[in-house]
Amino acid sequence: MEIKVFWTQTALNDLEDIFEYYKMNASLKVARKLVKEIVKATILMQHSPRIGKIEELLTERKI
Repeated sequence: MEIKVFWTQTALNDLEDIFEYYKMNASLKVARKLVKEIVKATILMQHSPRIGKIEELLTERKI
């Protein structure tokens, strides 16, 4: 089962903020690696949407 993952403008802005923070406080290499891993995780979720821990506050919500 696959799902579509949509990046909202807020999420893209947050990703850019994360990149800038780590670029300034760690290094460009660390910032790039972190953002790359975040993007890879969203791709993994797209192909395996049931991966990960079940959030108890969302158990009553229909998918």
